[in-house]
Amino acid sequence: SQLKTTKGSSLFVYNGKNYRVQKRIGLVTYFECYNCKKGRVNENEHGHVVETKPCVEGCEVNALEQQAKLALQETKLLVKTHPERSLKRCFEDTRTKLTENSLDSLAYLPSFESTSSALQRVRAANRPKLPVDFATLPAIIPESYQQAFGTRTPCLHDSIIPSFLYLDVEYYGPEDPTTQKRILGFMTYEYALKLCSSTHIFIDGTFKTCPVPFYQVFVFSTMIGTGDECRLIPRLYLLLPGKSEHCYTSALNALLESLQIKQHINRETIAWTHVSADFENGLEVALSNLELPLLVD
Repeated sequence: SQLKTTKGSSLFVYNGKNYRVQKRIGLVTYFECYNCKKGRVNENEHGHVVETKPCVEGCEVNALEQQAKLALQETKLLVKTHPERSLKRCFEDTRTKLTENSLDSLAYLPSFESTSSALQRVRAANRPKLPVDFATLPAIIPESYQQAFGTRTPCLHDSIIPSFLYLDVEYYGPEDPTTQKRILGFMTYEYALKLCSSTHIFIDGTFKTCPVPFYQVFVFSTMIGTGDECRLIPRLYLLLPGKSEHCYTSALNALLESLQIKQHINRETIAWTHVSADFENGLEVALSNLELPLLVD
């Protein structure tokens, strides 16, 4: 059968009904009716199937219900194989497909709210383990975790690049020059253009929400709107392994290099003239080394 049990085990078809494996003793397999739970069949070592206990009266396979169950299984497969899609989108994709193929089966399809917990368990079971140090951080971030979910962003030369991982560089700090660490930067191509075209940028660091093994999340933002309608929009997220001048300088140089390589944005075309941040001395020195006409406050 195409259907599987809730634990993912295969079902077997006999006389048009689905049976699940109940137990195996020696070379004999014992099956139980997946619908009424009363019917029993056995299969011996020669593949001969014998019904040992009939199903209850009225036990029939509901084709519409079976279609709905198959759709739910397909949803779980989408959740497993497409981590970039939200649970809601996976559910709606299969629901749309079921509507097109078997509209009457929708009556047997559970709601998203009643299945979201099961879908979340599928997503969690297939999510990579979180790194505990830089040695366990994947050398290459999986492609599905590099993408800006649901976006397709044109870059300067009109290519379509759905990447959110903007930079990934090795870092060796002066305090421990033999230990390899990493600097990661996350930004879409569209937001890179907005960041570089803004004259006033805002920089802030946070430590409490920073994922292990990094030390801080460093956020570059720009302002949109005017007056009471103005607000800050985060454009770039940097995961940094420290907060020293050397670390800030390495991160900023890696950002400028990535802008040049990915979108042909060089220092001369960056519009920054004013930077606002809660500054440390190390960051202030790193910014002054960028050779940009920046007013720092």
